[in-house]
Amino acid sequence: MNPSVARNLARIASNAASLTGATYATFVLDCGGNAGLVTSDEVRDDESQIGSLLRDLHGQLPVSDDPLRIPDLASYDGGLGQPPHRYHLPVTSLLRVPLRLDDTCYGALVLANKHQGLAFTEDDESVAAALGDAAAAALRQMYVFRHERRRHEWLRAALETTRVLLGEVNRNDALRLVTRQIREVSGADYAAIVLADSASSEGHVSVEAINGLGLERVDGQPIPSQGITATVIKTGEGVVSEDLPSEPDWDPPPVVAKDLSVLGPGMYLPLLVGGDVLGVLAVGWLRGNPAERVGPNEVALVRMFAGQAALAIQQFQAKLLVLEDRDRIGRDLRDVVIERLFAISTRLESAAGLSNRPEVRQRIDEAIGDIDQTTRGVRTAIFQLRNDGVPDDRPASEHLLEELDNARSGLGFTPRLVIRGPLDRRLPLPLQHELLHAVRQALGDAATHGRPDMVEVLVYMDETRLRLVVSDDGAERTGVNVPATSIAADLRARATRLGGWATIRPADPTGTVIEWQVPLSA
Repeated sequence: MNPSVARNLARIASNAASLTGATYATFVLDCGGNAGLVTSDEVRDDESQIGSLLRDLHGQLPVSDDPLRIPDLASYDGGLGQPPHRYHLPVTSLLRVPLRLDDTCYGALVLANKHQGLAFTEDDESVAAALGDAAAAALRQMYVFRHERRRHEWLRAALETTRVLLGEVNRNDALRLVTRQIREVSGADYAAIVLADSASSEGHVSVEAINGLGLERVDGQPIPSQGITATVIKTGEGVVSEDLPSEPDWDPPPVVAKDLSVLGPGMYLPLLVGGDVLGVLAVGWLRGNPAERVGPNEVALVRMFAGQAALAIQQFQAKLLVLEDRDRIGRDLRDVVIERLFAISTRLESAAGLSNRPEVRQRIDEAIGDIDQTTRGVRTAIFQLRNDGVPDDRPASEHLLEELDNARSGLGFTPRLVIRGPLDRRLPLPLQHELLHAVRQALGDAATHGRPDMVEVLVYMDETRLRLVVSDDGAERTGVNVPATSIAADLRARATRLGGWATIRPADPTGTVIEWQVPLSA
C-alpha cells in the first residue's frame, strides 16, 4: 500500500476511535477480510494481536452492505466460528461499517470496546460511516492510481514487445519474450504459448514458449492436445477461471499435469488471426499470489498480448513459407531448367560436328555460348532465392549453441556439441530450421526423463545428408512414455516429409539415443 494512504487511514482510524469512544479501530481492506490491515495508534500501542482478532471477527460476521452494531459480542448469536477469547483479549462491543463507494466495496472499518462498557450508538454509527466514506474515497484514489500505473506498465511492455517483433528476430525468442513480459507485468506464475499442429495425425500441439513453474523443460516439445487447450483450439473461445483445476474441461497432458495442479485463477486465450486459431496463450496464478485478484481481471490486456503473439506467429509462418517456396523454385530451376539447358547445349555441340559449313558451326557455337550464359544467370538466381530475405543470418552452429544454452535450465548443465562437416557454409535455411526443431525436441525429451548426467549432440553433414544423434545416460524408460512417443511421432513425420527418417531407442547400458537424418536435397 502507498505509505501516504496508509498514514491517512491510520489517522482516520484514530479519529474514529476518539469520536466514538472506541478502544480499538481497524480498517480491514477487502470485503472478504483476507487482505491487509490499517490500524489506529491505540491498536499498535496496546495489543499486537488485536488487529488480527478484529480482522478474523470481521471475516466471521455475516456479509452485509449495512453497518452492524453488536452491544455484547459474548452473547451475539450471529454464527461466529470461534470465540474471541481464544486470543485472551477482552472484546465486548463492536461496530462495523462497510467502506463502499459507487457500488464498490473496499473493506470495512471495525471499532471495538466502547469506553466504560457501553454499547455503540446510532450517532457513533453515523460518525463511523462518514469517516468510512472518507477512507473509501482515499482508497479509490489509490486504486485508480495503481490501475493507471499498471496500465502504463502494460502499454510499455506491449510497445517493447511490438518493437522487438517488428525487427528481425528469431520466432522462438519472440514468443519467449511475450511469455516473459506477461509474467512480469501481470505477476503471473506461469505463461505458455502452444501452437496447433495441423500436420500431426495424433492430435498434438507444440509448446513454443513456456515460462514458470519449472516447465521450461518441455519447451519445444509436442504434447497431446487435450483439456482446455483442445477446447479453445476447437471453439476459438477463451476460458477465464477463478480456479482452473475445477473447470470441467481441465485435463492437462500427464507430462505437465502435476505442475499445473497448483494453479488457482488463470486464463486460456486463443491466438486468433482472421478467424483462424493458431494456438493458445495460457496464463496462471498460484493460490495466494498477491496478484491473483488483480491479474485475472486484466483479460483485455492479456488478449492484447495474445493478438501480438498471433500476428508474430503468422508473420514468421509467412516468412517460412516464402523461404520454402524460394527453395522449391530453386530446386526446380536446378533440377529441371539447368538440366534441360545442359542437354540442349550437348545436342547442339553434337550437331555442330555434323556440319561442314563454317557459318553453321559459328551460329551453333554462338547459341551454345548464349545457353551457357543463361545457365550462369539461372544459377545466380538460385543463389539469390536461397539467400535473400533471411531473417537471421547467424551461422547454424551459433543457433545450435543457443539451443544448448536454453536446455541448461531443464537439464542443470550444458550438453556437449560435436559438429562434423561444413554445416555453416552449406546447410540450406529450411533444413536449418528443421535441424533446430529436432535438437530442441530431443533435448526436451532428455530433460523429462531419467535425470541424465551427460547429453551429447552430434551433428554430421556430408555431400548428401544431414544427420543428428542426441544421446544421454539417463535412467531406463519404463512403461509408456508420452513425451517420447509424441517426440518420436513428430520427428518421424517431419523427417519422412523431407525424405528422411528418425528413431528413438535405448542406449547401452542406460539412457536414450535419438537419431534423425534427412537428405540435403530435401
